[in-house]
Amino acid sequence: MIGVAAGFDDSWYADNPDAGGFGRVATALSTDLVQAVDRSLPTAACRQGRAIGGLSMGGWGAVLQGIEHPDLYAAVLSFSGALHLPLETNDPRRSWMPNLFRKIFGSPFDPARFNAANPFNRIIDLRGVKNKPAFYLAIGDDDDFPELIVDSAMFH
Repeated sequence: MIGVAAGFDDSWYADNPDAGGFGRVATALSTDLVQAVDRSLPTAACRQGRAIGGLSMGGWGAVLQGIEHPDLYAAVLSFSGALHLPLETNDPRRSWMPNLFRKIFGSPFDPARFNAANPFNRIIDLRGVKNKPAFYLAIGDDDDFPELIVDSAMFH
């Protein structure tokens, strides 16, 4: 097994071409990084030989990569993934989410953009896909953010 730990700061592994954003991080991860790893390391350079995983913010990013690129990954691993439910009208989380997702979903924070990229809303994209990745979600029962325990269970 070869493990590659890609660091993309607080990008949430999402594409954001906005001025002041992190750029096309998700695209770089699924194209440039995968190609570079397959070129430079003795990998099984195929879907069956590739998984993606992440911790917290990286768990969110891994889930999105698996949904967006089922042709690249046979498995998705989310460890304490920050899988936040979509925002609703008058949602009390609107008071703190803009800070969490700063420079990711617009500036100012755009709840519609967040919801459009949200794994809960995107999982339906796999409905017609023949070879879906396997999803492994793990989170401790004493996680610092108990709402993520519920959200991971709901995503499952």
